[in-house]
Amino acid sequence: MFRIIANTTHSSGLQYRPVELILRAADAAYALDPDAALRVWFRHESGNVCSGLGFADGGVIWRIRFTPLWPGRWEWHAAAGDPGLDGASGEVRVAPAAGTTLFERHGPLASPAPGARVLSLADGTPFFWLGDTAWEAPASALPAEWEVYLARRAAQGFSVVQMNLLPQWDAALPHRRLPFLPGAGGAPDPDRLDPAYFQELDQIIDRNAEMGLLSALVVLWFNYAPGANPPFYNPPPEGLQLELTTVQARRLAAYAGARYGAYPVAWLLTGDIAFTNPEDEETYGAIAEGLHEASFVRAPMTAHINGDMPVRQRVARQPWLDVHMFQSCHFAHGGGFPAAYTRAARALHPSRPVVNGEQCYEQLGRIHGAGRFDRDDVRRAAWEAALAGACGITYGAHGIWPWYREGTTFHGAAAWQAPPRWDEALAFPGSDDVARMKRLLESLPWWTLNEAPDLPIAEDPAGDAIVARLGATHVVAYLRAARPLRLTDSRLAGSPARWVDPASGAEEPAVSEPFYGGMRVQPPSWAHDAVLVIVCSG
Repeated sequence: MFRIIANTTHSSGLQYRPVELILRAADAAYALDPDAALRVWFRHESGNVCSGLGFADGGVIWRIRFTPLWPGRWEWHAAAGDPGLDGASGEVRVAPAAGTTLFERHGPLASPAPGARVLSLADGTPFFWLGDTAWEAPASALPAEWEVYLARRAAQGFSVVQMNLLPQWDAALPHRRLPFLPGAGGAPDPDRLDPAYFQELDQIIDRNAEMGLLSALVVLWFNYAPGANPPFYNPPPEGLQLELTTVQARRLAAYAGARYGAYPVAWLLTGDIAFTNPEDEETYGAIAEGLHEASFVRAPMTAHINGDMPVRQRVARQPWLDVHMFQSCHFAHGGGFPAAYTRAARALHPSRPVVNGEQCYEQLGRIHGAGRFDRDDVRRAAWEAALAGACGITYGAHGIWPWYREGTTFHGAAAWQAPPRWDEALAFPGSDDVARMKRLLESLPWWTLNEAPDLPIAEDPAGDAIVARLGATHVVAYLRAARPLRLTDSRLAGSPARWVDPASGAEEPAVSEPFYGGMRVQPPSWAHDAVLVIVCSG
């Protein structure tokens, strides 16, 4: 278990590991009031104070989850409208960080500083976002299935799992579990959260952290938000159809922040919205307020917007936004979107880290086109976004995102073609390709990367190259098809260089020579896409 369950009076913990304190209310009815709160303050021996909320977990049980960012002595006290909770206090003595996993050693993902271009962990370690998409996992994945899934993705080197806090509207049905208890009329009631649903999600998020994967949670997908739904929304009749008010959305966010904010998380406040509804700013502003109020540690916040559009200024100006996230999406005509949308997001002010949060899913049917996306499409989208300046990308496999298994029904086959089982999709080769990209970039000072559009000279109109400088030490280029590459900087001629096959990892020396004031690099021995790595020597 990643979190440490502690004694409420005098207990011990570890820096960067969530500490859980368990309290008991005098009256179980207190938890039934949607506005009931358990407010908690932690004071470090240095004088720093962190505040947040506890959460109800069924009956008289309330829990507090807090991640100490500094070692030393922490005193805490609580206030509530229940006499069993009000006035509770204690201390936690926290030892310095220890362990072997990423988050044990370096802490949770930090909110980026103003003007930052990359993400980093609490101790400043750069964090490359290589996400996988498992939107439906919180509502459908079985514990044994999740162990198989995590073992594969952790071994590959993925660093993020993107999930929907609530059931995904277009997932395989039926959902295995639902987050809301029935109300007076029998319909799901957003004011009655079911602790059992979130207790199972606890296991998923805790295991993610243990295995070194960040949990990136969509708080409120468009179908749960007030206002008009997009034209493509066509829910199956047996799906969960429910619209929360802004007040209910804020309560849900506060509950999520209290329950999961102590873990290594990032918050995707929105799911597939264009941010054009008049209600959107109020709704998602309220969600941000709920997360802020409840979380002792501020995790990064972003918006998962619609596909086929860059990040808009209306989104960029939101005061809660920490990361520019776009989705290059699944359109047949979207081959240039990963690089173009990255460049557009990097041009926004203020500057923020940029992530392609939903690129084309492997083996998903092409929207407005024939066939399915294959590993080559996936690999190209990932490399072009990364070298255009994205500090991360999110992969997806058709079959995993809706958590399709035998015995479930997928209603989206007419739009996206039928999915394979989730465990078959787990082995798609594109996931190895994007993991290979991450390993190569992490072997270099990737956090210094900036696209260098002045470097390439196109010799072949059909073979555009994306070239980036990594500080003063490296130049990296990606070509959709292997060919000679001309660069404008003659100082690079003769520098150590190698071609890397992004589909296998095979490498071979790259031969270069001065050429008309610049340099020319001979192509590699294969014909498909290629990555060139130059070590700057002068």
